[in-house]
Amino acid sequence: MKLRELGLSKQVIEGLDIMEAPMCSCGCGNKGDFVVQKGENPKNVIADLVGGYECPKALGVLINGKKMSLFARPQLFGDEFKDKEGIMEFSFKGKNELELNDFIKEYGVEHLVVLNLGVRYGDRILEEVERRMVRLPFDRYKHYVDNLGLNKVDATTLVKDRQISDYFEECLQYDVSPKSIANVLNSTVLGYLNKNNLSILDVSLTPNMLISLIKMVEEGKITSKQGKEVLLKSLDSGKDPVTLVSELNITQLNSDEEIRGIVRNVIVNNSNMVEKYKSGRNVLDFFIGNVMKETKGRANPKLTSDIVKDELDKLC
Repeated sequence: MKLRELGLSKQVIEGLDIMEAPMCSCGCGNKGDFVVQKGENPKNVIADLVGGYECPKALGVLINGKKMSLFARPQLFGDEFKDKEGIMEFSFKGKNELELNDFIKEYGVEHLVVLNLGVRYGDRILEEVERRMVRLPFDRYKHYVDNLGLNKVDATTLVKDRQISDYFEECLQYDVSPKSIANVLNSTVLGYLNKNNLSILDVSLTPNMLISLIKMVEEGKITSKQGKEVLLKSLDSGKDPVTLVSELNITQLNSDEEIRGIVRNVIVNNSNMVEKYKSGRNVLDFFIGNVMKETKGRANPKLTSDIVKDELDKLC
């Protein structure tokens, strides 16, 4: 949930920083437009704003300097207040915007309305809440498809699990294609979690670790097949994928000089296959396969193929 995505607009009237009430998502069609009269009691204003929703998941925040008061239907807080009616004021013991954000998520607030009597402080807290608040699943789905270019299947899979969505969005902080991240998460990671009846919180793989592995594949340091194998080993062992790549010694070999030396040795040791190549037989795969065997699969396949053909053509 982000303030803009809930349709909130901000304006300052008579010194009050006002969030206009958004459309209610419960289906009741409720939407209120409120005008603040000069001298009106802010507590009455915030109570009216929250009262504009029939569902109990609306929260009003009255900010006065560094003091915050919360206004909500008592049902927001569970069965303890189920018999009480009207909009009640609750004291907020938190001292900063992060605690307010935790409070909002803990009680599953769907509608946030803010009145700010200290505009500068209020702007800061609203920016922090907006930056950190979790989107609702449909909002996330729409963002993933419309803005990130994910296909509908990948987007749907990601938003089914809030923890996976949170993890995916943490990965987006890094310079890697959203599609690459979604592909790895939805296939290898989710496949592993589902198979072992685990959640993303049960494994040690951090977003930074996953991004580092994806970059190694994209930069050609390891193959996509190797990347998947390393990822599964990382999920099993809890080790950093980059550390595993080093321990397994599977970094892709991209040196023309080194690969060419190996190709030449393979050619020297297989003169009969060289003659078949000269006669027009397609035996490139034989030489490429032997180079890959010598390098334990580490040689860059495309570079290996080019060098093998180049060295054999020199002999024709």
